[in-house]
Amino acid sequence: MASLSRPLAYPPQAETEKQLRLHSRSRRETAIVFCLFALALLPRVMALGARSLWLDEAATEGIARLSWRHFWLLLSRHEANMGLYYLLMRGWLRWGHGAAWLRLPSALFGALAVVVGYALLRRGFSRETAILGALLLALNPFAIAYSQDARAYSLAMLLGMLSTLFFMRAIENRRLAPWLAFDLAAIAAVYAHFFAVLVLAAEGVWLLWLRPGRRVWKKAAAHGAVILAGISPLACFVLWRNDGQLFWVPPFAFHILGKILGNFAGALDRSEWQFWPLALAVYGLCLLAVWRPAALSLSIRHVSGFGRIFAKASAPKSKSGRAALGAKKFSAAGNLVGISQPARRRLVMLFVVWLLVPILLCLLISLWQRALVNRFLLVALPPVPLLAAIGLRELRGKFRWAAVAALGALSLSLLPRLYRAPLQDWRAAAACIAHRARPGDRLIVYGGYCALPLEHYLRRWPRSPRLVYPRSANAYRLLTLRHGKLAARYGGIVALWRALAGVRRRRLWLVGLAFFPHFQLNRVTMKCLRHAGWPPGLRFRAGYHFTGVDVALFAPEALTAESDRSFRPKSQAEARGSY
Repeated sequence: MASLSRPLAYPPQAETEKQLRLHSRSRRETAIVFCLFALALLPRVMALGARSLWLDEAATEGIARLSWRHFWLLLSRHEANMGLYYLLMRGWLRWGHGAAWLRLPSALFGALAVVVGYALLRRGFSRETAILGALLLALNPFAIAYSQDARAYSLAMLLGMLSTLFFMRAIENRRLAPWLAFDLAAIAAVYAHFFAVLVLAAEGVWLLWLRPGRRVWKKAAAHGAVILAGISPLACFVLWRNDGQLFWVPPFAFHILGKILGNFAGALDRSEWQFWPLALAVYGLCLLAVWRPAALSLSIRHVSGFGRIFAKASAPKSKSGRAALGAKKFSAAGNLVGISQPARRRLVMLFVVWLLVPILLCLLISLWQRALVNRFLLVALPPVPLLAAIGLRELRGKFRWAAVAALGALSLSLLPRLYRAPLQDWRAAAACIAHRARPGDRLIVYGGYCALPLEHYLRRWPRSPRLVYPRSANAYRLLTLRHGKLAARYGGIVALWRALAGVRRRRLWLVGLAFFPHFQLNRVTMKCLRHAGWPPGLRFRAGYHFTGVDVALFAPEALTAESDRSFRPKSQAEARGSY
């Protein structure tokens, strides 16, 4: 009876219908964000561990598993780029191992970037446009490819997008919290990857175009000084610790720039038939978002609301001096209706600057240092699908959904290639060596850095040949950071000679990257062996070629009576066939 005598709990009187509506809207936004995250995560975790690790992914694992002393020495002297990512991976690898576990953080970062893309578009456009932009970014094959890569590229893209979002909020709200969040995101982005500084440069160019008040300029200058102080150690590293880390980057060529622009649209390789249709469709929508033809932008909704929009445009400005809500200029056909509103115009200009400034600055950097690499510029990818979503918004209903279906079909048709084609198949190369090895065999990795992925997979087989050069993959890295790259190169040659002198009258497996034709690998190998004083009876016995990896077997004549064969590497299918 006591419980029945209590008064019923009614909603508080202060909670009005508007507050209930805002609460319902926030719940709807939360559900949309959760669905977008789940949808973006699905293609990024599918077949996550199916492909073999490639060279840089194995380097991530090797660096993250170093002792603290060697870890900080490596970061301060040779591998300061991606330092924040390596630090995060140290804690992550304590809880698991394997290729899928190693790549899972990148998949999570890529899915979170889709949510941030939705938040960016939502600041100036409708929910439908924001969802379209998030879907285009979620299904972008190039973004998915590097969300399944155990490197810092997806983390740098996420932090660059967060810095842009906080920068917009800081300019609009003028409070201290968004500025502090912007500082942290910007500094973290540069520590995740050096090329994230190009996003900060784009934000500065956008601020110059925006022409804010004096108060905003003062705050921007103060927080810019904080960011410069935070990234100053990295600037010192770039200026005084540059010992040729980018020696492998090819010189500038226009076809490389065209490939990068195609990658941003979602196309992977120019040899695929989807490359040009996808690139032309996406960049056509981006142009439509910036310069809209009147015939495509005019619709029944625009015509019916034209008088109301024009009335809003003629209303007086507010006391704060901000731009009017309506459009300032109208053509007879309704050109620039809607997108000419201040918030939308600022957002479109931000995306245009975000795309162009990093590419132009990278081209200037290439005059001093080769740096034009598609994955380095992943931080400039988000504006492309977001601008394409704005362009889709301007199409009529049927044309809009037809374009969405076509873009989705082209993007999904490229995904199977991502899941089955490894960049370098070290897993198959290690299995080939382990199943064909004999007791007493020795293993030499031509280029000690390549021992990282090979050792990762050879640990599974107890019968694998003994690695004589380099003695340990980490030892080779430590030799590089102690004495510099030039000393490591010549010291490595001496170590190679000593290793070869200790494996006389034994079968020798040689593994290297397939950067050269196979006959050149044989010629280079024989030259190294002759310089090492190898017995003249050494003969080439077998060769195996895998995706990006070459394996060669040498043996003295006294150990085998097999007839000498010409160097004809077996195909990947033949090499896998016997096991």
